[in-house]
Amino acid sequence: MRRLRRRTGPPARFVHKMPSVLAAMPMLAAPLRPDEVRLDVGNFESYSRAFVRSMLTDERHGEGLRAWAAKLLSHLDDPSSPDPDLPADP
Repeated sequence: MRRLRRRTGPPARFVHKMPSVLAAMPMLAAPLRPDEVRLDVGNFESYSRAFVRSMLTDERHGEGLRAWAAKLLSHLDDPSSPDPDLPADP
């Protein structure tokens, strides 16, 4: 079964049919304001970048998330620095 799945790809229930779904939806377009940025969400990486950017620049949550992200990046660069998602040692 594994060999067959590798040759034929994922089961049909996992195949997204977004183009047909989008074609059935009414679409509206609006111009961006000069202070707005168009964010591409065409694939997983670009969607993730857009989400991270939106959250880090959010007026309500951005400051706290930027502080957490700085600690996480520090931990990823230097594993001896504390992981912000783990409890601090007593």
